[in-house]
Amino acid sequence: FVTAGEHGGPGLLVVTDLPQSYSRYALHLYSEPRTGDLAPGDERSISFRVAPVTGAWQADPRVTGPLTRAQIYLSRAWSLASGGRGLPAPELADDPVAGVPVALRADERAAQRRALTLTLEDALLLDANGDVQLHAEITPLEGGYLVGTRPSLRGDLYHLAVARMRTEAGVPLAVAGDLQPGPSVALDAAEEAVWQGARGEGRWTITNRLTSEVECGLEVSVPEGFSADVDRTLTLNPAESIEVVAEITADQVSAAPAEVTLTVTLPDLPGSGALSAAAIFRPRVACPVITAPVLDGALNDAGWQQAALLPEFRLVADGGAPAEETRAWLGRDAAYLYVAFECRDSQMERLAAKLQPAPDQNSNAVHEDDEVEVFLDPPGELPYLQLAANALGARKTRGDVRWEVATAREADRWTVEVRVWLDSLGLPILPGARWGANFCRVHQRTGQASCWSPTGGSFHLPDRFGVVVFD
Repeated sequence: FVTAGEHGGPGLLVVTDLPQSYSRYALHLYSEPRTGDLAPGDERSISFRVAPVTGAWQADPRVTGPLTRAQIYLSRAWSLASGGRGLPAPELADDPVAGVPVALRADERAAQRRALTLTLEDALLLDANGDVQLHAEITPLEGGYLVGTRPSLRGDLYHLAVARMRTEAGVPLAVAGDLQPGPSVALDAAEEAVWQGARGEGRWTITNRLTSEVECGLEVSVPEGFSADVDRTLTLNPAESIEVVAEITADQVSAAPAEVTLTVTLPDLPGSGALSAAAIFRPRVACPVITAPVLDGALNDAGWQQAALLPEFRLVADGGAPAEETRAWLGRDAAYLYVAFECRDSQMERLAAKLQPAPDQNSNAVHEDDEVEVFLDPPGELPYLQLAANALGARKTRGDVRWEVATAREADRWTVEVRVWLDSLGLPILPGARWGANFCRVHQRTGQASCWSPTGGSFHLPDRFGVVVFD
């Protein structure tokens, strides 16, 4: 460690892997004395001199990366040892795109305490570690260079853009900036995909971010039992956006596929990666304003005639038809959200209903009985809510929410009414607001879990909830 020098330098710590005077790094730091021992409390003055080293071996392309990387580090050391504050990093344009030339500008007046004139010599592109020189089209530009990278769809590209300069005294210097170009093509899935019966559509928008025409290869991946029809190639003009529509069909009437993925490639550019986006099929329902029903478990109030009727529930894992049917209704007024369930059961005498309701109840034992569940996922960062009730009205709650439940039984079904205080949801319900939601049932005798929006897994997958739009 070298303390501050007479010119006010901040000090310097130099670590090298070469003990001899020869340097392969284009710059060499000399010291006088070369070596020495310091006893406790000793002081010694050490003089340093930085000088360029040149040789034909520096032209070997296999060492361009390591040489340039070391030159960048030693240029910083040279600037500090020369009494300066360091060389300024080059300027790079914001939001670069792979395949679109980006301007690399370097300040030829370095931040030295004394006047210093630097002359730009060239520019090059290194990999993230500075080990390998990458192919790039380098074009001179006033005050810098245009650095052209290869088109790519990878989202993890990371390069070092290097400007090399030389002082009036011939000292070779280099400065580098991080260059992280984004994909040459943008791919966005539509917010919601539509599914009806055994047919649906996935929609994506592909945008060419290049200044030249690009040809894209397209491939749609669907789960087993589904098929997709889409064009295999697509050509886009510069800056053009095109909507891609894939028709998805099922072997039979079923719930929507868990996920349909469109993958885009650049077939003319091997090794350029791929870009994928999934179309999520999420059911949507408008929640109307209704007349408040009496909370007694019966579904004969006028309000339920005004409520939105959801499609019959499907198995949560694969969207198949459950052994016993379930329907649900949804509505609200100024103070409450209302949900009703009708759970058909051909063997009501075997209904699992052991846990009795109790005041302020919040028991996991509800899940051991036949039960229904309401999931509400507010927009923003708030966690989703879970309200579960069995056929007796026993409750389990996840989240801070106020709600009530009433149940009733008939010969071939049991019914549930749920009333939720809107002012306990953490967010006001504004007209047009969109909440994630799911409405679910667990049938113990068959071991089946069904719901309005099949998730492909458990109930607890909010990204696969349906969408409730409040009127």
